[in-house]
Amino acid sequence: MAAIKGICKYHPERRASNKCYYCKEPVCSSCRQLHAHHYFCSKTCYLKWRVAQWLKRVKPYKMYWTVAVLVLLSDIVLYVLLKPQPTGPESAVRRQVVTDSFAVRLDTNRVALRYGLHISLKADKESAPVLLWRNGRFVSALPVQKNKADFGIQYFEPGWNRFALWSQTARGRAVLLDSFRIYFHSPRLSYLKKQVSRIYTNEPIVALTFDGGSLDRGTQNILDTLKSRNVHCTMFLTGGFIKRYPALVKEIRTDGHEVGNHSFSHPHLTNLELDGSQHTRAGVTRKTLWNELLKTDSLFRKTGGKPMAALWRAPFGELNNDILLWAAEAGFKHVNWSMHCDSWDWVADTSSQLYRTPRDILDHFLTYETENGLRGRILLMHLGSERKNEFPYTILGKLIDALRKRNYRFVTVSELLTHSRVNQHTHN
Repeated sequence: MAAIKGICKYHPERRASNKCYYCKEPVCSSCRQLHAHHYFCSKTCYLKWRVAQWLKRVKPYKMYWTVAVLVLLSDIVLYVLLKPQPTGPESAVRRQVVTDSFAVRLDTNRVALRYGLHISLKADKESAPVLLWRNGRFVSALPVQKNKADFGIQYFEPGWNRFALWSQTARGRAVLLDSFRIYFHSPRLSYLKKQVSRIYTNEPIVALTFDGGSLDRGTQNILDTLKSRNVHCTMFLTGGFIKRYPALVKEIRTDGHEVGNHSFSHPHLTNLELDGSQHTRAGVTRKTLWNELLKTDSLFRKTGGKPMAALWRAPFGELNNDILLWAAEAGFKHVNWSMHCDSWDWVADTSSQLYRTPRDILDHFLTYETENGLRGRILLMHLGSERKNEFPYTILGKLIDALRKRNYRFVTVSELLTHSRVNQHTHN
């Protein structure tokens, strides 16, 4: 069966896999709905198709009776909706609650932003606190002070975002002030939120990456080795590293290496160290992460006038879906290292089971390449070391030379991602 050509009517970034049986519009596999052995774009189209099939089979005199019944039912509905309301003390209270909630005139202001909505209220006088709910979950409660309440920016979650504003009357009755829903989808955020740890390719390319935290012991040796072999890599620097070693940062930039973001203070973002889980650590919020990333980016701009690459690596590898989304909103895509491609060069305790000598590190990478290959993978090493001897950088040149003999080419992470998009386009 030939592939359906076209773009999904609901998702302009997706290719269509089917056409609606009724309206013939293209839809992707996640939008199509199966009814009566046919694919439809929506239940509305399915019902229209059902009605059309029924009209083809129904006899004329039956159609007239059907129309008469529908007209009668519509008259009954209109009578119920428009019948006069009773007058009396209790009915007056009901009408007051419905029309002006709790005898306070209140307007909802919504200012659309790139990834969220700024919600505020204006009232003609002081009133009971207003509660904001979102997707069935309580968000916050604010008193109406100086005739207004400001809930600030409510950042969208992917999919439907249903907001509701509630308050109460003087008698304690809950009143719905306003409700609305917004469907949010951003191809840019969807792309940035997906972390990368490797790409699948037949090309013999590999990305060498270095994390720069707070130490520079060995950094100059690493830069000299890379420069002597004309290798460009991606280095993830913290704000602390940039502040302490501006000369090294300038050399990194001058040598043509790609610089990514490694946060400002290298904080713990999840409870991985505490209980082994990736739950967001107490005190870490969207604002916390934004400050860590944007402050580092601003500091790097001051050193060279150019922004960092739109890439980041979480300290200690601690992250979850919320943290990935927050970083994506700030404009950064997470870059992990490939499985079994951590050099463990940061382990300085020789009694630890994780400790590897420089020769162990070299043998590990070359053995893994022989057994599994390193194509499209991301290797992790560090710019600084707490070791007093057996420095990992001493085998860097041998590693590069050995992989080149096996026809590998070293690329930056951005080049790796570009190659990934080219492959996807070719395969599609």
